[in-house]
Amino acid sequence: MNLFNSRPKEMYVAYLDLMGFKELTKQNPLGAIEQIQNLQETLRNQIDVDEGIAAAENSSRRHAFHHIIPFSDSIFLTSGKGNGNEFLRKIALFLSGAYCVTESYFNDPLSLGKPSDVAITHLSLTKNGVKRELNTEYHCPTLFTGGISFGEVTQMNTKGKFNGEELNYPNLTGYGVVDAVATENRRKSKCQKIYGPCILLTKRTLDLLSKDSDPLDSKIFRIISNDLYEFLWPAVTIDPNSPELSRLVSMFRVASRFVEYYKNENIKLYNHYIGFKRIIEESAFILSREAMEEFKRRTNGADR
Repeated sequence: MNLFNSRPKEMYVAYLDLMGFKELTKQNPLGAIEQIQNLQETLRNQIDVDEGIAAAENSSRRHAFHHIIPFSDSIFLTSGKGNGNEFLRKIALFLSGAYCVTESYFNDPLSLGKPSDVAITHLSLTKNGVKRELNTEYHCPTLFTGGISFGEVTQMNTKGKFNGEELNYPNLTGYGVVDAVATENRRKSKCQKIYGPCILLTKRTLDLLSKDSDPLDSKIFRIISNDLYEFLWPAVTIDPNSPELSRLVSMFRVASRFVEYYKNENIKLYNHYIGFKRIIEESAFILSREAMEEFKRRTNGADR
């Protein structure tokens, strides 16, 4: 059997990993399962969007992801050569959409001291009519760390088993895939650990993006070192000419509540939400001076 069902292609690759998932599996296994379910809802939404784009463009997928391949708490996303900045915009919308899946849960939590405890109303039909049950579920924001790269990618079929049954499943291999994972792993460097839902890329990838069509504002990329940059994805989803800051303000307040809760509960998750606050602030500050002042005014009551 020929495992390779396509010739190698140069592609942009994003590797995304659920933020804090390892800590969550240790602290609350049921909460970890809820996170995977939230991830699945995000993927369903994205696939529906991509199919709608393809239909509107007469089956052209230029503005859709070429691959969406999940495994456990990770995802690989790809896009073709010459489409890198559109790919980044799509990633920003994907990350924002993932956050939105659970955003409403944190507006009215069951316990102000524990923002992850969410009151969910379940409806069931009985012989006496509709029964309402209020249950407490564990939820936290659906956020990702990630790495973005560019390089050769080969699509292939891989043999495996699931529940004892043999199956074929799609897989990706090549430099683009390996380097995207390696780039994400650089956040764990002993010299400079990077916390929060950070999306990283190297100078090599950024240089390629700068030569691509319709480049993003260079301020979107925060310099970490001579060879490493952070993609400030929340800023991409806001119109800089007429910034609507409600989403950023809401995200900041949610992040602040998780910071306060995890301060004495889990130092790694605490640091991740401190990092989330930093990313939100920096995203607001690069929009405009007016946006920066408005953001400061509206988050003044939150723990800064």
